[in-house]
Amino acid sequence: MAQILIVVKQPATTAEISTQAVLVLHQYYVAALSDDMQAATARLWVTELRGYPNWAIERAVQFWIGRENPEKRRRRKPLPGDIGEQTEAQMWRVRSLERHIGWWEKYRGDYPAFFNDKRVDIPN
Repeated sequence: MAQILIVVKQPATTAEISTQAVLVLHQYYVAALSDDMQAATARLWVTELRGYPNWAIERAVQFWIGRENPEKRRRRKPLPGDIGEQTEAQMWRVRSLERHIGWWEKYRGDYPAFFNDKRVDIPN
């Protein structure tokens, strides 16, 4: 089971992060930038998003440009921190999986006594 975590937590590559940055910024007007400025901008995004899996960054970008985003009315370009914040929010799935796997590895079917307490009425 822990192997699942290795797969879902695989960090995005620099190229994947840069691609996501271009996808989200492409939705807005971007003036012509020198190669040095483009590289500096990419470094900011990579620094902010390094360590996160690509799937979480993709979901954060989709959220930003999608209809669920309450910021969409402001029509501003996202900063790397905006996408980083949403990427961290997407990681709840991994955090939940880590807790479930930890629980399973700790008890392996030998659950604590309170689960066997007859006084606890578990609705159907």
